[in-house]
Amino acid sequence: MARFQKEIHRIKDPELRELTEALTKYACAFYKLVNKRGINNYNIDPSSKFVFGYFEKMSVLQATFLLFQIMIWILLIISYLLITNEKWQLRLMIIPGLIYIFELHHIIKSLIIWNYYPGLITALIFPIIGFLFWKELIKNFD
Repeated sequence: MARFQKEIHRIKDPELRELTEALTKYACAFYKLVNKRGINNYNIDPSSKFVFGYFEKMSVLQATFLLFQIMIWILLIISYLLITNEKWQLRLMIIPGLIYIFELHHIIKSLIIWNYYPGLITALIFPIIGFLFWKELIKNFD
C-alpha cells in the first residue's frame, strides 16, 4: 500500500488525486483495524448479520457465487420493471427511500447507548439526503 501511495502524486487531475488519496487512507485504516481486531472480532451490525448470516456457513467461493447470482437476478428484474413504464420507476424509487429511513437506526442506537455505534459516521448525512429524496419523490408521484 505504501508503494501505491507514493505514486498518487502522478495523477494529473486534482479531484481524482484527492479522491484516490482519501480512498487509500480509508482502505489503510480499515486494513489496520481488521489486522488489529481480527476479522472474527470485527463488530458487525445485527441487521447485516441477519441478512448475510446464511453466507457465513459457506466457503468464500460459494458465498461469492451465490451473492453474485442473487444480485444479477435482482438487477435483471429491476431493469425490466424500469423499462416497462413510468409508474414502476416511481414505485421502485421507494426502495432507496426506505433504505434512507432504515439507516436512521445507526443514529438512534448511538443515542441509546450514548457512544459510537458502527455506521454512525456514514449515517449522519442520510437524514438530509433522505429528506430531499422523499420531498422530490412525493412531488413527482402526484
